[in-house]
Amino acid sequence: MESACKFAQKLSVPVLCAVLPFLAACGGGADNPLASLYTWISIISVDRPATAGTNVAVSIKARANSGGEISDGDIEWHFDQTSGKDIGNLTQTLSDGNHTATFNFQTPADAGTICFKLKVESSNHFYADSTTFCISVQ
Repeated sequence: MESACKFAQKLSVPVLCAVLPFLAACGGGADNPLASLYTWISIISVDRPATAGTNVAVSIKARANSGGEISDGDIEWHFDQTSGKDIGNLTQTLSDGNHTATFNFQTPADAGTICFKLKVESSNHFYADSTTFCISVQ
């Protein structure tokens, strides 16, 4: 009996390694315990001005890439001002399955520096990426 148990223990690792790729390919969601191993989201570009005039319209375009269990439409963007005079008329437009976000706003009437945090995340909030940047208002 003891030798049969040792054989089963030695066999379990190779069998698990052989079956693991098939389990990973079986599907997703909560039924897939391996989803966290290959699911990701990342900001890949932020097109923005380094400087802008006072009281002018500014457009910022950000693009994300994702993989694994994140589908089109499962992506949310957050654009928060972290410092400086308040901006006005902030709008957000999403495209490309929510992989691209364009933020438009009006710069303050006074010169200074305005800083922002841009965050992209999956709708379940498990996966996220963020970046910060500043614009000099002159």
